Amino acid sequence: MSHRSDEMEERFIQQRRSRRITTVLGLAAIALGYMLLAVPPDTSQEWVLVRVALGLLLVIFGFWSAVLPLLGRLLGTDDNE
Repeated sequence: MSHRSDEMEERFIQQRRSRRITTVLGLAAIALGYMLLAVPPDTSQEWVLVRVALGLLLVIFGFWSAVLPLLGRLLGTDDNE
């Protein structure tokens, strides 16, 4: 029995570590996305489009990977994958 409970505990620790890493990466993606969206006025038009598109993608990815799981845990709809 001890061996099985050790495996379950290790799996639980791995899941928590993975969630924390995903949350930190998601928050970093949001921050980087907002930095890319802050376009200086003297930037050429081609780079503005690239920066805005990449910035929005990073913000959306960060929201999906960090904010939605946090809201799910707060609201009690965590799937415990």
